Amino acid sequence: MKKHIRLFLLLLAALAILSGCSCKHEWAEATCDAPKTCTRCGQTEGEPLSHQWVQATCAAPRTCTLCGKARGEALPHTWMDANYQNPKTCSACGETEGKPLTAAFEEHGLVINTTAREEPYDYITGCYENSSKQTVGKLYISNYRIFESDDTHAAVDGYEWRAVDMRVEFSDENAFNYGYSVRSCRENYYDIESWDDYSTDAYDTVWSYLHEISDDCFITVVNYNGTDFPCAFSGENNACSDWVATSQTDKNGNTTTVYSSTWSASFYACVPEGYDGVVVGLRDNRIQWEDGMYVYDVADGNTLFFRMGNP
Repeated sequence: MKKHIRLFLLLLAALAILSGCSCKHEWAEATCDAPKTCTRCGQTEGEPLSHQWVQATCAAPRTCTLCGKARGEALPHTWMDANYQNPKTCSACGETEGKPLTAAFEEHGLVINTTAREEPYDYITGCYENSSKQTVGKLYISNYRIFESDDTHAAVDGYEWRAVDMRVEFSDENAFNYGYSVRSCRENYYDIESWDDYSTDAYDTVWSYLHEISDDCFITVVNYNGTDFPCAFSGENNACSDWVATSQTDKNGNTTTVYSSTWSASFYACVPEGYDGVVVGLRDNRIQWEDGMYVYDVADGNTLFFRMGNP
């Protein structure tokens, strides 16, 4: 009887082997390295997955998005030189090194010392007829604006206009007796010496119409985000008023006559959108500006600078 039982059990075992694994499978999903696999008995189904490769970048080599396996090496950076707005930058991944170039005004210690406001600044300059005499005018800076175009300034694709109004009121005796002289200058905050890069092509093709508005106009080149752009600058509505007599009475009842005259002008710059490097300055006319000199050679404590910056 026992012999028959053993034979029966052996027969059942053989049938189990022939019919497959009796394990209750717990499947792990296929990966790039292995097919679908039972975590209990190791049985597999199907094939491993195919790698999903992402091309190499400056930050990482060729990499599979499914399993994270990497092959090869990361790419070298493609560096763009630093400019006045940006440090050394990789054009492929955006990584940066160092700092932007130092602006020329900062390098030479020139300070932007005015803003558009209601209160005046003291503007010290020499008298027109006798430069040994000085006069002190009151400089008012107003109506700083950034715009696309207006009735006399046409829109230029990729550019914008920046403008500011200035006036200086003279009322001291030296100005009345010997006249006054206002000397303006326009500078590039980032690269003072680039003003020498006159662009004939830009004058001929884009902004020649400015000379119909003002004789005080020139075309030059500015570097913005590493690219050279031709730009136009003009001084417009430049005028000096006649002397006006005004009676003033002090607290003791004494009356005096005060003579006053006003110089005024508007300064316009047509620049690439966002460019904030144009500086308008008023300087003492007694300082000689000779050929080969730049504003850092002639600026002193009497020089007033206004920057056409961003709000």
